[in-house]
Amino acid sequence: MKKIIALLLVLVMVMAMAACGNETENKVDNGENNQVETNQPETNEGEGEENKEEVPATNGALVILETIWNSYAEDEKFFINGGDTQGHIEKMEADENYQPPMSPGVYNLEYAEDLSGAFVIPADDVANADEAATMTHGMNANNFSCAALHLKDGTDVAAFAENVKTAMKSNQWICGQPETLLVVSFGDGYVLVAFGVNDAMGPFETKLTGAYESAEILVKESLI
Repeated sequence: MKKIIALLLVLVMVMAMAACGNETENKVDNGENNQVETNQPETNEGEGEENKEEVPATNGALVILETIWNSYAEDEKFFINGGDTQGHIEKMEADENYQPPMSPGVYNLEYAEDLSGAFVIPADDVANADEAATMTHGMNANNFSCAALHLKDGTDVAAFAENVKTAMKSNQWICGQPETLLVVSFGDGYVLVAFGVNDAMGPFETKLTGAYESAEILVKESLI
């Protein structure tokens, strides 16, 4: 019975990430009414340095997502999946008692092509990552999807953010239209890409900035 339940959870993950996924297609973007204003508070030089958050050098991408997710109250949380589907399938095949956790998870970059397709991050930019973790709405990935990545030394983070924005805005969405895109930098090569409907993205941004006050929002863009 446990194995059946685990299999059903994996199937739900596949449906959320694939059946309700997206296709990339060039679209005309007139650039009008597509900016979401960001009013970031001004800070004085040196202010808040003692409160600067530390992201560990190993598994930092997962720690970022876990820190944000754990800041949600239990009644605020929703059904999520984390990590790569193939990894869950392999673990389930090795252990009949394994059940995919409903929490953020490490994404095996052996499946970088899947990560690129599911999170609309250009393949060349995913290739610049050496670590990744994800969490996704368990029923519809377009309601909320989030990937944290660590970019290799020398990667241009600003260029990464612009490439993601361009890909997102030229993407043709299936099974629902995400409304907002966020690309956030945490320093030391860590970046986060999140998109979804505003009902999910608003609280997520609040939790993110509350957990990581020093995080820098590189892109906050309307996708509608």
